[in-house]
Amino acid sequence: MVEIATANCLVLHEWTGELDAAKWFDLAAEFFAEIGEKPVASQVMQANGLARSPRPKALEQRIRSGEDFRSASFRGRPVDPTYPHLEALVSAGYYSHGRKRTLHFIYPAHNLPLERGLFGDLVFRLSAFCRPSYGYAFRRPYSAGPTFFAHDMGYGEAALYDDDEHRRVTRWLHERTDGAEHRGSAPFRHLQGMQRDVFPLNILGPLHLQRMVGDLSLRDWIESDISRGRLIEVGADLWSWIVPGRQLATIQRHLQAAGLLVDRPRAD
Repeated sequence: MVEIATANCLVLHEWTGELDAAKWFDLAAEFFAEIGEKPVASQVMQANGLARSPRPKALEQRIRSGEDFRSASFRGRPVDPTYPHLEALVSAGYYSHGRKRTLHFIYPAHNLPLERGLFGDLVFRLSAFCRPSYGYAFRRPYSAGPTFFAHDMGYGEAALYDDDEHRRVTRWLHERTDGAEHRGSAPFRHLQGMQRDVFPLNILGPLHLQRMVGDLSLRDWIESDISRGRLIEVGADLWSWIVPGRQLATIQRHLQAAGLLVDRPRAD
């Protein structure tokens, strides 16, 4: 097993238009090169729902030929070679089926701070051909399944024994899964300005920044106090909200009280 405990993760949801898979592949290849790794495996879910594990070069050829997939991912070395199909040290992937769409980029933290510049640059490059509606970046132990978390699933001991973690993951799963808890259309309230939670880096659109925190829009609330972080434009109508680590819990409480967090409902 590779002795690296924690991953840096970027997750983006519900882009507009169709994803250009060839351009996504080019960006994924650049991401691996910037991290200093090479894909050693890949996984896909075909349009008919069947899962396959082609070699990375074969998947590239299928993508460039225009083949349609529900999901595709390129993976670096496994965290645990005993379970090569679980977490990889580096991965880039997408899922797109119905209204539910997710992109993720994951790489080892190496005891370094979350590299907000790298993630902001990825969002900027993505926005040239694919405009996400919402996203976030965070650090998470590989043992807690960062890829699973990105795709609305629990994993590991936290999913089994941490009731708060289980409730938060389940809320987000139901928020974005048609026909789940709601038996019909899922709410997808992050498309109307709500957020999953407050993360160290949050990718927000105009509707998020227009939501009210007390008497102020979220944009004005953030900009009125330097301790609440800062906003940086990272694409057309997309901003990264960088939240200071020491203020994360306090800001979570403020937005929870304002009813803006799906994973942390307001206690009415």
